Amino acid sequence: MFIICSGPDTFRAQRHARKLEQAFIDKYDTGNTSIERISSGKTAMKELQERALTMSLFEPKRFFRTRNVLNEITKKELPNLIDVITKSEDHSIIVSVEEESPKMEYVNLIEKDCKIIQYSYPLLHGASFLNWIMNEARTLGYSDEKSLQFLADQFDGDSWRAWNELLKLKAGGSASLERIHQDNAFALIDSILFEMNDRHSFISDSVTSKTVCALLVSQARTAVRVRDGYIGGVHSYLKNKLSRRDLSFSEKTLMHADLIHLFTRYGYIREEEGAILIP
Repeated sequence: MFIICSGPDTFRAQRHARKLEQAFIDKYDTGNTSIERISSGKTAMKELQERALTMSLFEPKRFFRTRNVLNEITKKELPNLIDVITKSEDHSIIVSVEEESPKMEYVNLIEKDCKIIQYSYPLLHGASFLNWIMNEARTLGYSDEKSLQFLADQFDGDSWRAWNELLKLKAGGSASLERIHQDNAFALIDSILFEMNDRHSFISDSVTSKTVCALLVSQARTAVRVRDGYIGGVHSYLKNKLSRRDLSFSEKTLMHADLIHLFTRYGYIREEEGAILIP
């Protein structure tokens, strides 16, 4: 039997391959003596020819894990793979995790002679990706919906990174999330400082005004200094970045940033209301 777990979402594809391996252990190989992980790609062909055609001495079936066999072999080599699958079908299960969807021409040629099962895992986006993250979080016992939404927005389609960040959050960590917030804050500052057309969409998704205002006051003040030529003590990276921009409106931005800072500091407005004063 030949089973394909294909990407491009290799995280979910590899997870399915592990589930198949565990199911094989539970049913056939409680002693864990008949599972082999072999090389990937073209190299796997030679190893399959050497090993898959021999039966296990201890269990009724053997299980082989490999990667990218179909994506790397040539059409000329395909008959060799079909021969191995056909001759080992009764006593071997071969599972290949393919980083991309395999060529349908290859799949159709294999299906003519032997049994093939394919599990495809395309990249998830938008609501589908959010639902996947929430389901994963539920299995871990993590339920902070705001953080999960943030992960879905930041890592849309990237299940590897989303899963790693989710594990960190479950373990009580927040450094990665804080770094993401900080990166978003600087992106927001740039959008305001340079009056980008999409700055208000940044604001609607931004971190709290308190965090943004402290950065905005500092960046706007530096922009005014660079505009007027008072660059003593300004970091060279920031000086070069700002000097390439139109800073004619930076004084207006600084004034609004100071107002937001003062109003939130003395309690005239709530932090989340500060964004309405951003020009």
